[in-house]
Amino acid sequence: MFSVTRLYCLLLLFISFYGCMGYGGSSDQSMYDEDTFMQDILMPGVQPSQPDDYLCTAMAIPVDDIYIVDFIPRATMDTAHHLLLFGCDSIETHKSKAWNCGSMGTCKGQSKIIFAWARNAPSPDIPADVGFRIGREANVNFLVLQIHYGHIEPFQDGSVDNSGLTLVMTMQRQQYLAGIYLLVSGSINIPPHGENVHTDISCEYQSSTPIYAFAFRTHSHELGRVITGYRIRNGHWQILGKGNPQWPQAFYPMDEEYEIKYGDMVAARCSFSAPNRDTYTQVGPTGHDEMCNFYMMYYTDSELGSSFEECLNNQNPQLFKKILPGSDDPPPDPIGFEPGMMHHHHNEENTVEISIPAYDHAHDIDNGLHEDYVVNEGDDVFLQLTTPVGKEVTHQPETTMEEIGSVAAIQSPQGNNEGQQLQSKPELQYVKNWPESDLGLGQVSGVAVDSKGTVHVFHRGDRVWDTSSFDRNNNFVGKGAIEQDTVVTLNKDTGSKKESWGANQFYMPHGLTIDHEDNIWLTDVALHQIFKYPAGGAEQPLLTVGERLVNGNDDTHFCKPADVAVEATGEFFVADGYCNSRIVKFSPTGKRLFVFENHGQIIQLQGPLNIPHSLTLIPEQNQVCVADREQGRIVCIDSNSGQFIKYFKSSEFGSVFAIENSVDGTMYAVNGASPSGNTVKVQGFSIDIADKSILQKWSPDEGFTKPHDVAVSPDGRSVYVSEINPNSVWKFQLNLIIQEKDKKSMLSSVSEDNFNEDESIKTFRKNSQNKSPVMSKAAHAATAIVVCILIVPIVCIFIVAIFVRLRDQGHFGVIKGIPRYKSTQDRFSVGNFFNKRKGFNPVTTEGSDVEDEGSWSGGSDVEEYSRLTGNRTQNL
Repeated sequence: MFSVTRLYCLLLLFISFYGCMGYGGSSDQSMYDEDTFMQDILMPGVQPSQPDDYLCTAMAIPVDDIYIVDFIPRATMDTAHHLLLFGCDSIETHKSKAWNCGSMGTCKGQSKIIFAWARNAPSPDIPADVGFRIGREANVNFLVLQIHYGHIEPFQDGSVDNSGLTLVMTMQRQQYLAGIYLLVSGSINIPPHGENVHTDISCEYQSSTPIYAFAFRTHSHELGRVITGYRIRNGHWQILGKGNPQWPQAFYPMDEEYEIKYGDMVAARCSFSAPNRDTYTQVGPTGHDEMCNFYMMYYTDSELGSSFEECLNNQNPQLFKKILPGSDDPPPDPIGFEPGMMHHHHNEENTVEISIPAYDHAHDIDNGLHEDYVVNEGDDVFLQLTTPVGKEVTHQPETTMEEIGSVAAIQSPQGNNEGQQLQSKPELQYVKNWPESDLGLGQVSGVAVDSKGTVHVFHRGDRVWDTSSFDRNNNFVGKGAIEQDTVVTLNKDTGSKKESWGANQFYMPHGLTIDHEDNIWLTDVALHQIFKYPAGGAEQPLLTVGERLVNGNDDTHFCKPADVAVEATGEFFVADGYCNSRIVKFSPTGKRLFVFENHGQIIQLQGPLNIPHSLTLIPEQNQVCVADREQGRIVCIDSNSGQFIKYFKSSEFGSVFAIENSVDGTMYAVNGASPSGNTVKVQGFSIDIADKSILQKWSPDEGFTKPHDVAVSPDGRSVYVSEINPNSVWKFQLNLIIQEKDKKSMLSSVSEDNFNEDESIKTFRKNSQNKSPVMSKAAHAATAIVVCILIVPIVCIFIVAIFVRLRDQGHFGVIKGIPRYKSTQDRFSVGNFFNKRKGFNPVTTEGSDVEDEGSWSGGSDVEEYSRLTGNRTQNL
């Protein structure tokens, strides 16, 4: 009993002395505010076993709200090629403190990039009162440190690595929310020996809450020369940052803080040169591939702003016709870096960069089902939300730290915390009275939207596809070409007819696709051919693939081809279709590159393709997905190799007739009657690629009968569905504009009309609302003084009592025996509580395929966010 009392008294003495005198911390701490503390997140002595290993370690955040106000790299490019810090709502369970995240992924649910480092870059310069919010209120329950070890020479002598970050953190609520805006391109095509080859990215900023960019970071592989970010407002181009991706990949300060508000365009251009390459170079994760990424670090309103934004690909190619001159000119060397940092680059021939795929691999989907999801009997792996139609759920799993091996049992949030505002994607709403009048169309087999938003439809005029249209050998037995114009363009606002063409050219129209250059691709199931026409149409196509009215299954013949998908490189895919059930990839000139026919992959697919009816691309992930109609599923393959990746299926699908990917990471699908005879509702589906969930099910007021194709506008706001019975086109629109107006009403003092650019920062600070004010430093000081005054007499009494007791028992040497506490990563430590560099323990998780901490298995290439999350991809 005495030993416990003695320890308690000594502990009380230490607390009072520590609290009143302010002891603790380290030399690093002196440069920060007294309210901050430091937290290390480091690799727990790992030993990568092969080049391009991706290793991760996690740390749970056992608080509701906390802010990161600075990042101190604890790494060198001699060992770490680069590192990323992710914020995750949940993580998979693993047995070891670190795991191979090249094969097992980083986050389990929602994720965001918080920080990135490479090439011995220093700490960023984050403004005062700005912080990255983490914790349960921010839906960031875990931090995951991911390090890419490009080479393993430093570890061949048995050395281990403890690289990572020191996070400067505070419990004090920051006035402004920090965030990352990632611009990333999934379309790169650099010819052999190419010079100043460009890849462009552009998006419209669509939030009513402005952001203020203050730092930038660029990333590419070895061919990248210049990357420049822009803001375009009212036709005026403003350079936000210009960098050489071969520099230390730091967040460099911008010349000033730049406001980005609703309606502004954000854009980036990457310039590449390949003087020593003899082959084409495209986007990909390895050192032989390339990437084009522009990061912006920003701050925004702490209540209304978002902590992560992304822009995928080029939504407005015409924009770059007016780009500022000099985009290929090299930027000046950065200021404040040691000379050696500019040239100390290791061999990157075998490097692999990372991105967070919006989809996980099929085994990840199987093993990562949350309790909020159910899989109906007979389904494969598609995840279906159990929530009402049109509602979205942000999943927060009921996982405790005990379940994943941590000593401190801190319960993660369950369900929606009271007062917590969950962000959700806007819902799709039916647009009534569109088109405004009857268009007099025949069976509408295809619909697509060009870069200007104009709607194109492909219809069959007075021809109907029925049982008498083809013989048993799939030869067309009907009349000649359709006499009416079969391609019609419609006004996107009214649906009224604008132009038409295509008379006497087609026999049985089917698929319609418009590529990034507004070329029009059409398939005809009677002619067994695929056609490429210029924008606006023509009497003769630019390219024809297949032999007229002759079906077959080889390099030059098709059998009722259904659809086309076109990459930015000009390479294209054909869903060949009703007879052959294969996917064929061609070069821009029509040379076959590969065929996907399920050979050797029947087990993975649970059966071969059966009428691949519609195609869509996920360019940021190098994937092409197919609506496998009669199998009632969506199958995705690698667009470069043709390898099977994953598939999704739901009993609600029945038959999947058409799919189309949107720029915001949503995939839209329409279904038909079930081939098995089971009754299903014919409707549309909004599918979140990152969450692998159905966000919404939708249809017009009249309901669908036989929807055949679906298309999405370039900005992702409008969705169109064509039907072959009735012969019609339907329009649906996201309620994004309504939501934006609602947000604007919350910022009544910051209107778009009087928001002067020169005074934007001042106006933002003046009108920023902080609904949870924190205690001032003076109040904290007063509180500390009162506590010290009250506790000192009590401590003195205990000291006297201890001294008397020790004297009576002859234990005067006990003071020399005070144990020295230190922070550990394996057990609770008193020192952990007092050390301002150690706030939380890393997470040791259970159930991983990794059996020991020193053994790392090789994995597939890792991609960096796509958030897009999902995917929303984030690329580094």
